[in-house]
Amino acid sequence: MKFASYVAIFLINLLLAIVCHVATFGQINNIRFERLTINNGLSQNTIMSITQDEQGFLWVGTQDGLNKFDGYEFKAYTNNIKNPNTLIHNYTSDVLYYGQNKLLVSTIVGFDLIDITNDNFTHFRAGLGPNDLSANDINCLFVDSYGAIWVGTTNGLDRIDSLGGVVEHFKSGSSGLSNNVITTIFEDAENNLWIGTKRGLNKFLRKNNKFQSYYHSDAPKSLSHNHVTAIYEDDQKRLWVGTQNGLNRCHDKPGEFERFESDFRGNKISDSRITAIFQDSKNNIWVGTRDGLNRLTETEGRLLLTKFRRDEGDLASLSNNWITTIYEDQSNVLWFGTYFGGLNKFDLYASKFKTLEYKENDPKSLSSNIIRAITKDSEGYVWVGADPGLNKINRETGEVTRFFSDPDDTNSMHGNVVRSLCYSSDDMLWIGTSDGGLSQYNPKTGRFKRFTYDPDNPYSFKSNDVRLIFEDSDGTMWIGSNEEGLFRYEKETGRFINYRPDSSNDNTISSIMVNYAMDEDEDGNLWIGTWNGLNVYNKSTKQWKTYYYDLNNPESLSDNYVKSVLVDHNNTVWVATAGRGLNKLIDRENGIFEHYTVNEGLPNDHTYGILADDEDNIWISTNKGLSRLNPITGMFRNYDRNDGLQGDEFNTGAFYKAPDGELFFGGINGLNCFRPEEIFDNETLPRVVITEIRLFNKVVKLRDTSNGLYLNKHIQFKDSVKLAYDQNSVAFEFAALHFSNPSKNQYAFILEGFDKEWIYTKGNLRFASYTNLPPGQYTFKVKASNSDGVWRMEPSIVNLIITPPFWQTWWFKILSGFFLIGLVLGLHRYRVYNIKDQKRKLEKQVEERTAEIDHKSKLLEEKNQKLITAHEQLQQKQKEVVFINDEVLAQNDEILAQNEELEMQRKELEKSYKNIRTISEIGQEISSMLDFDKIIKKVHERVNNLMDATEFGIGIYDDEKKKVNFALYINNGERMPGFEDSVYSDRFATWAIRNKKPVWLGNIGKEWHSYIKSVDQYKGELLMSLMCIPLLVEGRIIGVLCIQSPNENEYSQYQFDLLSALATYIAIGLDNSNAYKTLEAKVNERTRDLNNAYKQLVTTNKNFDEFAYRSAHDLRGPLARILGLCHLGQLEVEDKKGLEYLEFLERVAFEMDHMLGRLLRTHQNKKTPVTKSQLNIHEILDQVIKSISKTEDLNNIKFEYDIDESVDLVSDQFLFRILLENVVLNAVHFQDPEQKQKWVKISFAKGSAPGQVVISVIDNGIGVPAQQRGRVFDMFFVGSDASKGSGLGLYESRLIADRLGGSLNIKECDEGLTVFEVVMN
Repeated sequence: MKFASYVAIFLINLLLAIVCHVATFGQINNIRFERLTINNGLSQNTIMSITQDEQGFLWVGTQDGLNKFDGYEFKAYTNNIKNPNTLIHNYTSDVLYYGQNKLLVSTIVGFDLIDITNDNFTHFRAGLGPNDLSANDINCLFVDSYGAIWVGTTNGLDRIDSLGGVVEHFKSGSSGLSNNVITTIFEDAENNLWIGTKRGLNKFLRKNNKFQSYYHSDAPKSLSHNHVTAIYEDDQKRLWVGTQNGLNRCHDKPGEFERFESDFRGNKISDSRITAIFQDSKNNIWVGTRDGLNRLTETEGRLLLTKFRRDEGDLASLSNNWITTIYEDQSNVLWFGTYFGGLNKFDLYASKFKTLEYKENDPKSLSSNIIRAITKDSEGYVWVGADPGLNKINRETGEVTRFFSDPDDTNSMHGNVVRSLCYSSDDMLWIGTSDGGLSQYNPKTGRFKRFTYDPDNPYSFKSNDVRLIFEDSDGTMWIGSNEEGLFRYEKETGRFINYRPDSSNDNTISSIMVNYAMDEDEDGNLWIGTWNGLNVYNKSTKQWKTYYYDLNNPESLSDNYVKSVLVDHNNTVWVATAGRGLNKLIDRENGIFEHYTVNEGLPNDHTYGILADDEDNIWISTNKGLSRLNPITGMFRNYDRNDGLQGDEFNTGAFYKAPDGELFFGGINGLNCFRPEEIFDNETLPRVVITEIRLFNKVVKLRDTSNGLYLNKHIQFKDSVKLAYDQNSVAFEFAALHFSNPSKNQYAFILEGFDKEWIYTKGNLRFASYTNLPPGQYTFKVKASNSDGVWRMEPSIVNLIITPPFWQTWWFKILSGFFLIGLVLGLHRYRVYNIKDQKRKLEKQVEERTAEIDHKSKLLEEKNQKLITAHEQLQQKQKEVVFINDEVLAQNDEILAQNEELEMQRKELEKSYKNIRTISEIGQEISSMLDFDKIIKKVHERVNNLMDATEFGIGIYDDEKKKVNFALYINNGERMPGFEDSVYSDRFATWAIRNKKPVWLGNIGKEWHSYIKSVDQYKGELLMSLMCIPLLVEGRIIGVLCIQSPNENEYSQYQFDLLSALATYIAIGLDNSNAYKTLEAKVNERTRDLNNAYKQLVTTNKNFDEFAYRSAHDLRGPLARILGLCHLGQLEVEDKKGLEYLEFLERVAFEMDHMLGRLLRTHQNKKTPVTKSQLNIHEILDQVIKSISKTEDLNNIKFEYDIDESVDLVSDQFLFRILLENVVLNAVHFQDPEQKQKWVKISFAKGSAPGQVVISVIDNGIGVPAQQRGRVFDMFFVGSDASKGSGLGLYESRLIADRLGGSLNIKECDEGLTVFEVVMN
């Protein structure tokens, strides 16, 4: 019995260990799937097959087309019935790379051979000929090691020895094939061909072209089911066979199958309906089913099963549980095709970091994803502080134990938000929380000890917010708090010594905020980071020194808020700051720091934790991932979520280095742990291809001549491209076909012959553009790195030739040279001949000319004698001409004098015209002005340009006060103080106003007595010349314009006329200004009255609205009692007439209750806040019709919908539904009882303005008379006596439409139709 008890206890413990391991194994999940669906460019979300060509393009077959993927974009190949050189059918079943740039694609109507260099399609179909396929509906394709193509159809198996060769058919019966419906084909390592069918597994015997079949039977080692769905052989030569009901493997004896249902722990496969089997390059076996994905990992000869399923709350889980196909590409990325869920992608080598996280339904997972603190005890347990809770992790079993605070249990930690942890040398776990303070846990006894504040003990611990716990080399515990400073714990006495800043003492810590940052150097000095600087404390001398940020010192600490401090193996101090990067202290005496920020390669300047690994690399957590710094080279290597991190954002205080060198970093999505020596880069080199060429920014497509460049095959298969001289604006697009993390791939390109050096770009800039390239020969080269920065130095190359115009070609230049030489020789010969001919002609002409000269010489002598005689006669006549010339000169002087006088008159006329035009412009300008000061300033500016206005003034006449106000008075360009005088005063200006006549004086000293009695009042202010012009409008005196000059008789009649004309315009302008001021005062007064009336109206409306609400609310109670009494009365009263009265009373009360309910809802709708969101039009319509059908009979009404699916409706769902329900209900209420076919049509369409939506509700009811259309939206308006409504629906709908920023109107329509239109902006 004892032995049995021991065995039972052992088995129970073993089972518990297995259960704990199973429960927690799933949380260390380093697989994050990336989803690619129709939203990313896939032609369809049901994936049938995946393959990769020699260049590296991924080919994906779906139920609606074939897709080529370059890591960034999908290109779809589909059937075009008008183009035979397209895919034979869109429903594909298998895709297979044949080699030699050929692709095989099977469909339900045959298969295609595609030449991927030029997209040429060759179709293969079923037929009666010997070389035709057995059936068009093809399930699978396979190319065996001998180069033969095997085609699995729904009516047999076909073998094609070579493309275009003989087709050999295999069918059930004579060949021994178990069934004609072929489901899958596979060749094992010994070149045996295995054929899966709908009824049995078949092995092809090449010697006799026969098949050996294997079936399901009652025998324990037979197949689990006859319908075979997948076949695969792993690296240990075990044959795996998937069926519709289970997974089988065959190892030692052919034909004997072992059914695999669960791993050694009893963990069962996710579903028995197997769809795909695959072994990856890490020897994991993946099994796809219709309900989940399974990974089999072999450990010490045993298979460990891990299941993956879709998690609705996790976008990094599978997109769908039905797995259709599995494929690993050349860059070790696994691709999982799903039914309805598109592609799922997982990089085998990307998960460099292990992740522990919180699972909502797993109590054995971490207590939270918000990680705040980490440490490790002497037993190897990892302790994780979270928000909330403390977690103890058994690294061997994966079991997680959670601890929480219990206010009623003193044997629990003090607070739940764990901010700091430290496992001390005396095997105690110290715990700091921000909502309780300091606790200590004894792992041996399982007891907690709380440290609380005692007012009577000055050495008690007095902080409830602990952010730092550190044990120095002496075993002393240091505790940093938030707002209470730093504490030193004396283990012997139990006292806490508090260090706080002291403004009167420089030898103190710099801040009371001591959070997370502390380390000790090799000299025993403590380095402590605070919210206000970095402190170093010498324990021996008890001296403090502080390093601060200095705005004027670029070598100071970069920020005062220190997040963490590290002293590395070389005794170098590193400091993480909040927002200003990483600091390295290079001169302690002078406080000189070296800074590392995003400019030096850090991914983000907000740094959290710093750790040094055993190779002296520095690891820094940030808001954009984790970074590794090589201190010797200064180079950073950055990691993000795509590398397996819990996320890009980490947390303050959540970092720890274990004694064995393992590093831990926590963030907002869990905990990462890793061994730095196991973090390595993906060394798979990317293949880079040129995917597109563009001319003048337009893509050159295959066999497209519209751009002037004809491509007979894709650009990546072209060695060179030749362009004309006027096609010299060219661009290349390229892609690195490494699919691990394409966005982090890097590129470098160069156009040799144009670029002087390589140009480097990131993954989002995958093109090179060149414009105005001169004619010549170029070589475009592009190379790429993978996402880990590993470069393939072998570039992709295309030669670019830009041909010159014919006049720049060598042959044209040679021909031109020969032509010029010939032309020169010809011209030379012609010139020699011409010179000789000219010489002969000249010699003949000389002879003839000599004879002629002799003859003429004689004639000249005779004429000379005659000329002498004539000369004497001319001398006599010359004397007569001199006399006449004197008379002509006198007349000429007189003409010149007349011309000068005419020129002066012309200039005077021009000046007069210019002045008149200026006066006209001044008049037009000032007559339109309404501001008095602007008028006066403009007049002075212009008058001073026309004439001397040394003194200038304008007086405004007030007829009521009988005074003249000179608001503007200018002397020598300086504005003088204004003044006011009676119109009866003895002044030139007042004389002009009283008499409505101008005053014009050329000499005031001699002429003043004609206008005034004395000049004494001017006190010497009068000058020499003066003009005062009265300002008149229709006989009314407005004021007076006065100017003076120190010069006598300065003003001419012409200037007097100009000023008089200007005075007319000034008078009009001033009159308009006065009128405007009067009108403005009246408008302001009227505006005040309207505002007061509006406020009174708003108050009245609000009171009425409140009254209506109160009344409706209070009346519903009595109505409810009336309805209750009516119901009771109908149960008790037997009199028929009485029952009729009760029913009538009940109906009236119900209608009143309904109307009061509508009033209450209308009141509430006015106050309900508008919350806009994306609306589902179909859901809204369903809700409206269901709501109306509860009270109305809709059986005889046909509802039609016309919905533009591209409409994007954003509004308040609750209010919009009420609006639409009221309008539709109105259409139902006013149906014409005479109509045989009653209908309501509801349409949603885009409006004319951007983002506008127009909703129309049309019915063929009784219609709305034209005279009533203006009143249908009034409160309580009822169109007819037959109406069922309360007259509130449309009123309420228009109120809602206004609140939503839209409108509701009734439209003009044909007789018998009613159209209500809602416009939402």
